[in-house]
Parts: sequence; C-alpha cells; structure tokens
Amino acid sequence: MSFVSEKFIRLAVPVSRALTVQAPRALTTSAVVRKSASETVKDGLKSVDRAISDNVIIPGLDAATKVKEGAEKVAKRQAAGKAERLKGKAECAEQAKGTAEQAKNKL
Repeated sequence: MSFVSEKFIRLAVPVSRALTVQAPRALTTSAVVRKSASETVKDGLKSVDRAISDNVIIPGLDAATKVKEGAEKVAKRQAAGKAERLKGKAECAEQAKGTAEQAKNKL
C-alpha cells in the first residue's frame, strides 16, 4: 500500500466511528419521563381492574338488582295471597261465631 492510502484509511476510520456513534439530539429541553417498573405494573393492574369491573362486576350487580326486585314481587304476591286466605278464614270464623251465638240464643 502506498503511504497516502494508508494515512487516508487511518483518518477515515475514526471519522466514520464518530458519525455512527453520535445520537440525534432532542429539539426540546424537557426531561424524558420514563415509567418505573412499579408504575408500569400499576397501570396494567388498573386496566385489568377496569376491564373486570366493566364486564363482570357491573353487569353482575345489575342482574342481582333484577333478581332482588323479582323476589320482592313474588314475596308481595305470596303475602297478598296469604292475606286473602286469612281474610277468608276470618270471615268463616266470624260466621261460625255468629252461628254459635244464634244456636246459644235458641237454647
């Protein structure tokens, strides 16, 4: 190799390394905000919690409310039916009492 080409290669190698190593500079002066591992985990858990509450808990609570309302309606109907039966029995008892008094008065 000639002296000139050897010198050119020696000069070219450090320059090319310097060009490849240089990082692009940011145009802003704000600090880069990176999340720590705990913050990343917290964000993941929040998204899972939100998905579960939207898809499982809230519909479950709505269904439980509907079941409760249905049970209350059934209980009211049963109470009304029992009240009617007791009212009928009370009327029968009053009639029997009246009949017993009439029989007592005849004696």
